[in-house]
Amino acid sequence: MPLFKSVRSNGVEPNPSNIFIGWPRLELPAEYSYRQDQLLQLANGQSVGDMRSANLAGVMRYCIRSAQGKTLLHRRFGVLPDGFTLSLFPAINNQPARMLVRNGQGLQLEIRNSDLKTRDGESDQGRLIYLQAKGEEPPANFTLEVSSDSSIEPVRLRLPYPYQGARLIGHDENPSSNRELTLDELLGMRIALSSGLTQGQDFHLQLELISQAKPNPKRHYVIHVGPTPLLLNLFSYQSDMLQMLGAVNEQDAYIQLTLETEQRLLRLNVRRYNGRIQWEGRTMFSITAISSTRILSDAKVEAMLLPDPKRAPVRVSERTSEGVGTGWFVPSNAMQSDGPWLLYPANDSGVQFRPQLYIPSTTIADNSCDVHSLHRATQLFHPLSAPRLIDDQIAAMAGDLNHSGWQYLADIKQNFSHLPLSSFESWLSLSRNPSALAAAVFRLEMDETFCGRIRDELAVIWECLPLPLWVSTYAYFRGWLTQLGLPRAMIENLENNRKTVLRSVVSGFDYLGDYLSTGDKRSLIKAPVEYVLPDWYQDLRRNHESNQKWPTELGQELSQWADKQDLPRLVTALSLVEFSDAVTYLPIFMAYVTAGKATLSVLPGDMAYLKFSIRMLSDFDRQGWYTCVHAMMVSYLLASSEDA
Repeated sequence: MPLFKSVRSNGVEPNPSNIFIGWPRLELPAEYSYRQDQLLQLANGQSVGDMRSANLAGVMRYCIRSAQGKTLLHRRFGVLPDGFTLSLFPAINNQPARMLVRNGQGLQLEIRNSDLKTRDGESDQGRLIYLQAKGEEPPANFTLEVSSDSSIEPVRLRLPYPYQGARLIGHDENPSSNRELTLDELLGMRIALSSGLTQGQDFHLQLELISQAKPNPKRHYVIHVGPTPLLLNLFSYQSDMLQMLGAVNEQDAYIQLTLETEQRLLRLNVRRYNGRIQWEGRTMFSITAISSTRILSDAKVEAMLLPDPKRAPVRVSERTSEGVGTGWFVPSNAMQSDGPWLLYPANDSGVQFRPQLYIPSTTIADNSCDVHSLHRATQLFHPLSAPRLIDDQIAAMAGDLNHSGWQYLADIKQNFSHLPLSSFESWLSLSRNPSALAAAVFRLEMDETFCGRIRDELAVIWECLPLPLWVSTYAYFRGWLTQLGLPRAMIENLENNRKTVLRSVVSGFDYLGDYLSTGDKRSLIKAPVEYVLPDWYQDLRRNHESNQKWPTELGQELSQWADKQDLPRLVTALSLVEFSDAVTYLPIFMAYVTAGKATLSVLPGDMAYLKFSIRMLSDFDRQGWYTCVHAMMVSYLLASSEDA
């Protein structure tokens, strides 16, 4: 197959999608059946030799034919002259925005946008065109058509309008004044960045986690914008936002996005929800915007009876006036007894509001009697008067796989998996109890996806569960299956199924041999870490030598911690430069945690900040560095223990 080789244009949203600066050069593979002198190249029906010129521009319908007339290749692409560039400058003072096209002499340039007025200007650097909005708000973009001849279909370049600073562009391609977004709305949302400086400008983007935890974790990015405006895709930052939100288990936590140069240009809030419940007394409520009292339409509300997750949810009806919804909802008569209830958005709701408890006024909390089930604990739980009821049942479940609380969690998991886990106090309590959490992986048959939700929605770091805990839980689970009288083949199948999931939550599972199933430390490998890790560290440095921004959070604390450990000197002094300290020593520290020889509290700082930093550092090179170093060190530490 013949190949083109040339420089592709980096114009914004070009049509055709492939545009070449200068005429593309045809290269044939060494084994190709034809020589170049045996081929006829045509563009728009004419010989390429006749078409090719220094100032050619437009859409080319290109084909290659053999001397016998056989068509060998068809392509459609755009061509712009050699050296063609364009710069866009925002309006300054009384001077309107302008576009400068270099090496565009003799070209036909047309700007297509009914909201813009254009006029030619004078410049010794190229073709200058002034852009002036007809209304108060300039458009988000415009289309520039370029051709060298009216008979040639023009190349179309869709360009962002050069608006000074930063401007949010919505899904409809129009400027947006919305400053409250949800994570699901980021796809298709962009920020247009424009610099008024010829040499370009650095923009500073900051993501800050706003929650009850202090100090607020932050991430910083530097974005250089040259002479052409840059469209920043907000969806590309969604994974970083999710990573930050995963540091806390608060439903109301959100990300504040700020863009600055020498001054603040733009601030957005990115949340999990775009609505909230606003009560009018205790008889009715509406769904309003997060930051105002504006009632949102298209909300659909359901309610679940928290003590009985098997019961079908109740649809909460919306009041109507002459057949039209008013935006006000009234709890049904069925919800005036029992309780508490959880109000949440139905699957067909056009608004994703924050779930909220509803406790009927007729409900009388009687916690004087003994509580022996999670169902009852959920009914009587109160954050002030009875805060330990659910925790006590979760603790009891850790040592009793027959406890009815496991069925309660299984029902929530099956019937209400679409709701955030942090909506349920039972999941929150489970995440705070390592023994119960390890048991839940086995007893509830969690898959990799659900374990990921536990990590992201409940701020769980799986490496913080000590490996000896997994060993004891594994043995307990196997003994429980045997007591149930299950056939041996079924037990082996269940064990293999759990091993598959454990690979996603136990770092380096495949390096631990049969230790998890036997608890025999003699099966662990005590590798010569003082020789292996320095080589791996050099690979880490080489693999990321072009990366100018290594995460350095906790670098000093981890370096000081490592220096105090009873490890070979080549390990405690593994990092050779300060900027690599954090990434280098984190898997070693987390190995101590997983081996049960340390806890996160060894490091100073708020737990949310520690979890945020650990996730960011471990994700820097999870497969090439973190997982393998962590697994080797866990095996080394357990094999080195006195009772090995």
